[in-house]
Amino acid sequence: GDATVALTADGARGTRSLLVQGRTQSWNGAAVDVTDVLVPGTTYTIGLWLRLPAGAGEAGLRVSVQRDVDGVASYETVTTVERVTSQWTQVVASYTPGRFDTASLYVESTGSLTDFLLDDVLVSGVTYTPDLSLPSVADALADDFPFGLGIEPVDTLGGRGDLAAHHAVQITPGNQMKPESVQPAEGTFTYGDADLMVDWALEHDMRVYGHTLVWHQQTPAWFFERDGAPLTTSTADQALLRDRLRTHIEAVADHFRDTYGEYGTPGNPIFAFDVVNEVIDESQPDGLRRSEWYRVLGASYVADAFRYARAAFGPDVLLFINDYNSEYPDKRAPYLRLVTDLLAQGVPVDGVGHQLHVEVGRSVPMIEDTIEAFEALPVTQAVTELDVSTYRHAGEQWATPPADRLLEQAYYYRDVLAMLKRHAASLESVTVWGLEDSRTWLRAGAAPLLFDGALQAKPAFWGVVDPSRIGATPTPTATPTPTPTATPTPTSTPTPTATPTVTPTP
Repeated sequence: GDATVALTADGARGTRSLLVQGRTQSWNGAAVDVTDVLVPGTTYTIGLWLRLPAGAGEAGLRVSVQRDVDGVASYETVTTVERVTSQWTQVVASYTPGRFDTASLYVESTGSLTDFLLDDVLVSGVTYTPDLSLPSVADALADDFPFGLGIEPVDTLGGRGDLAAHHAVQITPGNQMKPESVQPAEGTFTYGDADLMVDWALEHDMRVYGHTLVWHQQTPAWFFERDGAPLTTSTADQALLRDRLRTHIEAVADHFRDTYGEYGTPGNPIFAFDVVNEVIDESQPDGLRRSEWYRVLGASYVADAFRYARAAFGPDVLLFINDYNSEYPDKRAPYLRLVTDLLAQGVPVDGVGHQLHVEVGRSVPMIEDTIEAFEALPVTQAVTELDVSTYRHAGEQWATPPADRLLEQAYYYRDVLAMLKRHAASLESVTVWGLEDSRTWLRAGAAPLLFDGALQAKPAFWGVVDPSRIGATPTPTATPTPTPTATPTPTSTPTPTATPTVTPTP
C-alpha cells in the first residue's frame, strides 16, 4: 500500500523499532515474506510488540497472514488486539498455515489509519504428532452413525491430516463450498480448495457432506445487485435473483459431477449438501430471517433452492436444511413449522440439520425434545456442527480451561452421545465442528473439541469413545439459564487461535 516504514530509536526491549506511517487504507502496514519460514500444517507461535505514537490515543491492530495459492490470495487473521495505546504491548498468538505458494506476515489496523510501531517479531514452530494408537472415534460409533469432522484444508496436512483420517469417516468443508468461495464474482467459479478436500476424502475413503449452497453470510454482494444498485422486489429483479440462485446451484452440482463422476457412484464421495443454511429467526412473525434473499424474494427462495438442487444433483444426494439453536423451543417451533410446510408443498427436503454449538450445562433433554419433534416428519436428521464450549457464560475467560471444567465437558459429551445413540435410527451422521481446540471458531479458551492444540486426546475424547476412562466425576456446579448461541456457523475470517497476551511495559 501507500504506507512507509522507518527505523526509530524507541525499541520495546532494545534501542530500535519500526514506525509505520502514511497509511491510506486499514490494511496498509509493514509486511515480511515468510514463504521460506512457514511450513503448511505446522503450528507456530507468533510474537511481537506493538504501540502507537505518543498522543495518538488508542486503536485496534491486527496481525494477519496473506497466503497465495495458484494466484489466488487469502487473508487470515492470526490475532487482533482491540486496544493498543502509546505503551508497548506484547502480543503472542498461535497460527497454523494451510498450503501456499507464497506467504507474508503483516500488521494492519481494524479500521483506523493511525501510525503505529512494532518491534521484536518472532516466529517459532513446533510439529505435533498425534497418538494414532488411540481407538478411532468413527469405529467407536460405527454401530450407531457415521462420525464426521468439519475441517479446513490445513487439517488435511501432516499430523493433522493423520489425526482426521484416523478418527472420521466423513468430512464437511468448513468454508470451501460456500458461495463467496465458489463464485466470488458473477460467472467466475473457483473450486481449488473444495476439490483439494474432496480429493483428500477420496484418498482416505471418506464421505463428503457439502456446505452450503444458500446462506445469508459469505455470499458476495453482487448476488443482490444490478449494475451496483441493490435489487428491488420488481418482477425483473426477482427473476434475476432466481436465475442467479439456479445458476449457482447448477454450476456447483455440475462441477462435482464432471470432476468426480455421477453422484452415488464410488468415485464421487459427496452424499449430502446443506441447501439452505440458517434461515430461521424466531423473533420474526413468520419465523424467517430477514436476509437479502428474503428481502427480494420473500419466503419462496427456500423452496426454490431445494427444487433447483434436486434437479441439479439428482436423487443420490441428500438435501438438508441446517440451523443453530434448534434445541431451544422458541427456535424449534418455527423450524419444525417451516419443514412441515415445505414437505406439504412437495419440496424435496431430505434432511434436517442441527448444528449443536452448545456449552457445558446446555440441557440435553431439550436437545432430545427437538430430535423427537422432527422424528414425526418423513426426513432424516444430522448433527452437523457439534462443539461444546467450556465457557458457561460470556463473563468467563481463561487461556486454558480449569481441569474440573474439562472433566465436566467430557461428561457432557458422554451424555449428548448417549442421547444421540438412543435416536441413531433417525440420524444420518454426527459431525464435530473442528479437529482441535487451537483452531476453533469460538473465542480463545473455549476448548470445545475432542483434541487439544497439540493434537492430543482430551477427556472429552473419552467421553465419546469410552466414558469409563474419563476420570473423576467433576464437582457439580449450578447450571445457569441457557442462553442461545450468539454466533452460528463460522465465517471465512478465521477466529484468532489464541487470546493475545497483553502486557504493557511498566
